[in-house]
Amino acid sequence: MDILKLTWEMEGGVEGEDDDPNNPLSRALGKLFSDGQPFIRLMQCFCADRRQQADHPILRWLGVFILSAGGRIVFFPGFRSAKQSVEGFRGKAQMWKEGFEFDHISLENDFRRWHITSRGSKRQLGGPKTTELSQQRFLWCGLSFSSLDELRIVRHRTKVIGHVPESDAKRRYEVFLKSRDRAKFQLLEWHNHVWEKGLDGFWHFGLIISPPQSSTYTGGTLGFPEGSPFLAAPIPEGPIQMPVRHHRLKLSTEIGLQITTAVVPGALRVPVSLTAP
Repeated sequence: MDILKLTWEMEGGVEGEDDDPNNPLSRALGKLFSDGQPFIRLMQCFCADRRQQADHPILRWLGVFILSAGGRIVFFPGFRSAKQSVEGFRGKAQMWKEGFEFDHISLENDFRRWHITSRGSKRQLGGPKTTELSQQRFLWCGLSFSSLDELRIVRHRTKVIGHVPESDAKRRYEVFLKSRDRAKFQLLEWHNHVWEKGLDGFWHFGLIISPPQSSTYTGGTLGFPEGSPFLAAPIPEGPIQMPVRHHRLKLSTEIGLQITTAVVPGALRVPVSLTAP
């Protein structure tokens, strides 16, 4: 076996290097390096944490999105620390509460269902449905964090180390290079009011699959955890003035991703929550 080492540098990242195999880039490349599974597009996604200094944000990982050769979209979140358990509900009925070494979220190629997968793809849980919107758009899920501190800080250098067969090392490296060709790495922001007014609540990302040529979705179906058992303080009922910011990513000529950011009034009792309305 050969050892393949990659170092990715991010201008604006915090000084130092992240060589933890749990970083989202390492996890996203794991299947390619270990099994040779190809993919079409790799897109890194970050967010700007301006809580301390508005003009000099700390960059944090939202994660890495992969468009597989089979048309699935796979998302490797940039959690600060590994998640070792999962609790799931359908409405108020508990579905799971067990140990689970969380790794990634996979959206099926028809955009109708998704599931979560453990490290090494040893186990899968889920099958939640997406929500069909207009213009061939689908709400994949809502991703909520009790604090931005739950997202991993981006270091100046991120290192990935993989063990690959000598006979296939060159091909696997070329798959990685091709997946990044002309890719735009997205920096997510929040509406200026979040920083100017110091809005209280939890940090939310609405993930929407959308054709690149479609208009930006501006409706209210964004996967907020309304009525969720994971809420420590409920989301207020009735109309809410909630400033949001929309971002558009292009995974292929046919597949795009919209990520809408918001700070939602209320509080979570867990670090991270995934919601399928």
